[in-house]
Amino acid sequence: MDVLYMTNFLDKIAWLENLDGMGNFGTPRIIADINNPYHLHASDLDGDGDIDVLAQLFNSVFDQRLVWYENIDGLGTFSTEILIDIENFDLADLTSFDLDNDGDLDIITSYQGGAATLVWYENDGLGTFAAKQEIYQFQFSSDWTHIIYITPADLNGDGKTDLLIDTSHDDFADYIYWLENLDGQGSFGTPQFIHEKETSLGSLRSYDLDGDDDLDVLVSFFFEGSSISWFENTDGQGNFGPKHIITTLVIRATDGTAADLNGDGDLDVISASFFHAKIAWYEYLEPLGISDNNYSRVVLYPNPTQGLVTLLSDQTITKIELLNSLGQNIDLTWDTSQIDLSKLESGIYFLRIQDHNGFSEIHKIIKK
Repeated sequence: MDVLYMTNFLDKIAWLENLDGMGNFGTPRIIADINNPYHLHASDLDGDGDIDVLAQLFNSVFDQRLVWYENIDGLGTFSTEILIDIENFDLADLTSFDLDNDGDLDIITSYQGGAATLVWYENDGLGTFAAKQEIYQFQFSSDWTHIIYITPADLNGDGKTDLLIDTSHDDFADYIYWLENLDGQGSFGTPQFIHEKETSLGSLRSYDLDGDDDLDVLVSFFFEGSSISWFENTDGQGNFGPKHIITTLVIRATDGTAADLNGDGDLDVISASFFHAKIAWYEYLEPLGISDNNYSRVVLYPNPTQGLVTLLSDQTITKIELLNSLGQNIDLTWDTSQIDLSKLESGIYFLRIQDHNGFSEIHKIIKK
């Protein structure tokens, strides 16, 4: 896999070739020397089987352009800029998917000049795009609503791709919503509430995190109250439960994504946090959710154990919950650094450990 990137300071869009599949990359190959690239998205816009580049450019307040660059030969040689639209309003996040089910990738973005408006551009399959069409416009209320992130996902399981969005408002609350794709032809419902945010997001993604065959929502909260958290799609119809915190051991969480890192068939979570330059991963421990595997504050031994387990931590441990493999609480202890498992049957158990700061983490332990 190669790397596509942009630089605002050097005003370039470029890519790096993965030379050997082992993480050794070539020198930068310039796609465009332009002013202020703002967003990038890679997808096959002309249906020829190679990856093109979609970009938003900010030349001035009166010249903000949505453009694409054709991958001419499939080897990373790109055309000059191909204009899709030009506006004097701020563009937000952009993505592409087949919104109207005609076999090609359309473009979805939003305009922020005034109350934010979600829009899409229909693709004729060859990379020629029609004029923008409105999906939804927020109402003006004391100040403008802004759309920060747009994520396509089938959240109600009906086979049509819905839109998951992150919104911000200067005077009122910030929200995460989703909009139902009503007909697969570009008609969407009104925003449906998921969560009122405490802080800005670093990322907004959708995965089946609990293995129940519907798409949940994974977010990284960036500023105060930084965390990697998720919202369960409780019924597969797009009704979401409360926030579940995976970890708060992140400062300025810039990204959260998911992949099966340990090959056990379920999705683990990966985080990136800006302030202390940390990448961490969190193992899915069915049915308890996901626990930190990279930045643990607690070491416990021996594990496996025949009885007494000792916990070492740089924080004061205030509570230890002992859970069975079904996630049921079978014991609770306070203000201790040891726990006795000698009377338990052999098997797998979990300890949910909380310190005096309110941080908690889950550890799997094997009783011999």
